[in-house]
Amino acid sequence: MSDHVKKGLIRYGSCVLFVTAMLAWFLCRVDWNTGDWKLILRMACDGLTVSGILLLCVGGLIWATNEGALDGIGYALKSTAHMFVPAGSRKHERYSEYVEKRKEKRVKGYGFLLISGGITLGLAVILLIIHSLM
Repeated sequence: MSDHVKKGLIRYGSCVLFVTAMLAWFLCRVDWNTGDWKLILRMACDGLTVSGILLLCVGGLIWATNEGALDGIGYALKSTAHMFVPAGSRKHERYSEYVEKRKEKRVKGYGFLLISGGITLGLAVILLIIHSLM
C-alpha cells in the first residue's frame, strides 16, 4: 500500500471515528425502550449535523488562516508580547517579513475535513427528510 493511500485512510478514518463518536454520544441519550423512531432519527440527525458542522468549521478556519485572514491578528499579538520581553539581540520584524514567513508555513492537505463535513451534512439532510416523512 502506498503512502498516499495510507495517509488518506488515516485522515478519512479519523473523521469517520469522530463522526461515529459524536453520533454515539447523541444516541446514548435516547431511551431505547420506548421505541420512538422519530426521536431516534432526530437524535441521529442532530449528531450528524453537529459533527458535520464542526468538520466544516475546522476546515474553513484552516483555509482562512492559509489565505492570510488571521495574519494581522497574529502579528499584533506577537508584537505586543515582544514589547514586554527584553529585546536583547532580536531585531524588530516588519509586517511584510512576518507575512512572508507565514506563507512558508501554510498547512496543506486539509481538504478531507471539508469533504468529510459535506458528506456528513448530506447524510444529516437525508435523515431529516426521512424524519419529516414519518
